[in-house]
Amino acid sequence: MVQQDKGKSKKPRAATAPQKPATTAASDAAAKGSKKHKGLGQQLRDIRRLLARPNLPATVRQAHERQLAALELERQTSTSDKAVVTLERTAVNKYHAIRFFERRKLLRLMETARKKDQPDLSQLAKWMADVNYVTYFPKSAKYLSLFPKTEPDARAKQAREAIHRLINRFVTEGALKQADGYEPSKALGETDEQTLRALEEVAKQHRLLSDRLVSAREQAANAQNAARAASAEDDDAEDDSDDQEEGEDEEEDASDSESEEDKAPQKRSGRKPENIKPSSGATSTAASRSAKRPNVSKPAAKSKPEPEQDDFFL
Repeated sequence: MVQQDKGKSKKPRAATAPQKPATTAASDAAAKGSKKHKGLGQQLRDIRRLLARPNLPATVRQAHERQLAALELERQTSTSDKAVVTLERTAVNKYHAIRFFERRKLLRLMETARKKDQPDLSQLAKWMADVNYVTYFPKSAKYLSLFPKTEPDARAKQAREAIHRLINRFVTEGALKQADGYEPSKALGETDEQTLRALEEVAKQHRLLSDRLVSAREQAANAQNAARAASAEDDDAEDDSDDQEEGEDEEEDASDSESEEDKAPQKRSGRKPENIKPSSGATSTAASRSAKRPNVSKPAAKSKPEPEQDDFFL
């Protein structure tokens, strides 16, 4: 038997894809980590760790302290805003069913009255005003029902009448749209923010708003005011430092120009200035020399006659 060649019987190996080096995976992970945005808490931790270093320059420390204060104010503001939104959402969900049924009851009464041959227009106007009340009542306040099961106290009646009167005054003036009872969210979306704040202020006066909601809003407002004041103080400090540096530069330029002007005439004349006094040693030697010399009076010099000037030189 003829032995077959072993090399021909073997199957060719399949081509394998080149493996990526191990360093590429690490570099990709580092690149993804660098692109990730740092949260507010992470930024605060990084700055605090940096400020904990003992050998940090004063300028760098001051800049990072300002940044830390700004981030803390931003965190406080965001926390207060979240608390306000959470409390408002809770109040909306709590009184949504009551408002829905009262709005549907009013619409049915209006439809029944319109089907009559001679509808009562004054009653229709009253029901329309009630629909406005249900639609535009402050969402973050405790809702005061138009059809309560038990008679409310005097304070609740006074608050309901005040809010009812204010809402319909805004509708008459055009600040609020006439509610149809079907789309309260759309009507509120088209409402002026100042009008809604006025309604909430009335509810706050009658103690209908939650104390936690009021405190959260006050904290948010205080945090925003503090952030604005801090930014204004930083701007004023930077302006003052710039003005001070400009004033110092101007004073240095003025002193340099004055010193150059004082040196210029001395260089031109080549003499020492007259206001420089001789030293004490020089004065003592001059006085001793004058004391040793005899006091001999010199004869008066004869005056020479002045030459006559010609008219040509005049």
